[in-house]
Amino acid sequence: MALTRLYYTQAECTLDDASTTVLVYKSFCFAVMAFLLGLKTGTTGTSGTPPGGSNWVVDHSCDSVTAGAGNDLVNYWGTSFDATKLVLSASGATPKSWCVLKSPTTITALGVPFYLTIALQGTTSGFYMALSKTRPSGGTVNVVPTATDTVLMWNSSQAFSDVTAATHKIHYVTSATGAFHIDIDRTGQGRGHTFLGVWDFSGPEITGDLSPLCVFFSSAATTRGAPLAASQFFGNGYNTGAVAGGSGVGARSRLNDAGPGTAEGAGIMYPGNNSGGWFALAHLNPDAKQEALSCRYLWQLNSSLHSYIKGTLPDWWLANASKTQGLVDPPTGASEHICLGNLWVPNGGVPHVM
Repeated sequence: MALTRLYYTQAECTLDDASTTVLVYKSFCFAVMAFLLGLKTGTTGTSGTPPGGSNWVVDHSCDSVTAGAGNDLVNYWGTSFDATKLVLSASGATPKSWCVLKSPTTITALGVPFYLTIALQGTTSGFYMALSKTRPSGGTVNVVPTATDTVLMWNSSQAFSDVTAATHKIHYVTSATGAFHIDIDRTGQGRGHTFLGVWDFSGPEITGDLSPLCVFFSSAATTRGAPLAASQFFGNGYNTGAVAGGSGVGARSRLNDAGPGTAEGAGIMYPGNNSGGWFALAHLNPDAKQEALSCRYLWQLNSSLHSYIKGTLPDWWLANASKTQGLVDPPTGASEHICLGNLWVPNGGVPHVM
């Protein structure tokens, strides 16, 4: 499982405030922004500190009192954790906090930025996360800004599966161009409970692709943890509406003219015999290695007769259950991958203490 490129990390970061469940949730939300801006530091790995070129910037934001406008570059959440600036409310005309983050232009070969909108929108610990190529607009203190080409991950009632007031560790891994994943675990549980981020596609299929990025979210505090190997994340060979339910891996069509439909879906392909438990298999190959498959992304929308491969998620591998979560590969020396749920993903050289 050799890596195709360098990865950088800020790992083993503790929450800003874990004294109550509400503050745990707010700390999770703030950490997403803080990592992308290069504000949060932790244990760096074999490649050193993430380079400045990997950092995103705040395009505009809202702290529930003041709402910015597109490209004003004002961070109303602040550069350090302030719970009063992170306000949760349900959708509709009630004040809430949101932030539009702009990627480096190098995140894809297109040479343009993409936008990640995050918001504290829901009823208990709802988390709104949307990726778009177009700058979101229309935001007010009551309304989260949107774009016409959005891929949305939003669970309005319970996004984070574990907001226990206890020690949680957050780990950030990024490529030099800003593709990233964040995983979160609660100390002593032996698994990560939340996995989210934005990743680019690779391979010959991305030629001519006008939106070669995906956004993903999964939160599961049971079994192998996140990303959960069920319809919540992987679907039936691809995501069949999971994205509309607030979790999964979502991407736009090659022409950026359509998003995944709730009935058709799109996502990471895996063996069709999962009904028989491929992900649950605990056996090794004859060479004593774990079953692992590269992550290829199928995009399908039956109503438009679109069905094709978007590309490969570089350095991601599907895994069965023969290895324990948190294991790294290689097991000695500078590690390159870590097992999270049913994935092997880059870990930037820093094992996680779960």
